[in-house]
Amino acid sequence: MGKFWNIGRSPWLSMALGGLSALSMAPVAFAQTENLPTCTGPNADEFLVLVFTPSEPLQEEVRLQVGRTLSQNHDLLVCQHGGNVLSRIGNFESQAKATEWAEYFDGAVGLPLMVITPVTSATNATAQAPEIPTLSEAAATPPDVIVPTETAIPSDTFRQQINPSRNIPIGTLSAEVAEVPEIVDPFEPKALNGSGYGVLVDYGTNPAIATDLKTLLSNDVALVSHATRGYLLAEQTADEDRLVELLNLLSQNNFAAIAVPVEQIIILKPNLIP
Repeated sequence: MGKFWNIGRSPWLSMALGGLSALSMAPVAFAQTENLPTCTGPNADEFLVLVFTPSEPLQEEVRLQVGRTLSQNHDLLVCQHGGNVLSRIGNFESQAKATEWAEYFDGAVGLPLMVITPVTSATNATAQAPEIPTLSEAAATPPDVIVPTETAIPSDTFRQQINPSRNIPIGTLSAEVAEVPEIVDPFEPKALNGSGYGVLVDYGTNPAIATDLKTLLSNDVALVSHATRGYLLAEQTADEDRLVELLNLLSQNNFAAIAVPVEQIIILKPNLIP
C-alpha cells in the first residue's frame, strides 16, 4: 500500500494539511469559514478522506461524486480548520476502502486530498517519527489498489477510474509530529488568460465524458468553474466563426455546451485527462 507518514494529534489537521495552506491564496472565490464547523478527527475504527474544497463548485463536485459512488452510510461534512475549507467524507471501514475511493476521486477530479486513519493509545505510546517518501520514491513504489470483498462493490465506472500510479497521502493521529508531506499535484486555481470565449461543456454527474470530449476534439480538456458550477473547457477562441462551428459540432455529438467570456472562467485543473 505504499509508504505512509504519521500526523500528530495536536494539532492533528494543521500538520496533515499544512502543505495546502498556501493554496488558499490562489485567485478564486473561496468559501467563507466563519459559519463552518471545525473539522474533527476520526472516531475509533473510522477512516476519513479529507478533500481541499475552498469554493462552492468544488464542494458540489464532492457531493456529486459521493452520491454517485458511495452508500448513504458515508457522511459528508464541509468544515474548516486553520482557514482551510475541507470536505470530510467519513465512515470508511478500512484504510484500503478509504484509499481506493481517494484514488478514484483523484483520477476523476484531481483535488488535493488525504486519507486520515485512527490510532489506538498503544500506537500513540510507541509512535516514532516516520520516513517521508520523496517524489522519486513515491513514483517508484506506487500503492496497490485493493479490491473490497464485500458484496457492495463499486460500479464499473468507479473501478475503471482508479489511478494506481497516484500515491495518496495517508496520515495517522500519532504522538509524534512529522514534517509536512510534499503535495505531488498542487491545486492552483487561476483565471483563464487571453481573450474571447471559453466553450464550456456541462458534464452533469458524469465527469467521465471528458474522455469522449477529448477524443472528439483531439485536444486537452480542462476542469473549470463558472458561476459556482463546474464545467469542462472544450476550447478557448476569439474567432466567432470557430465559436459557431465548435458549438454546432458539440451539439451534433450530444454535448450540452455554452460560450462564456474568458474573464468569467476559473481553471481548476488544466489537463483533466493526461
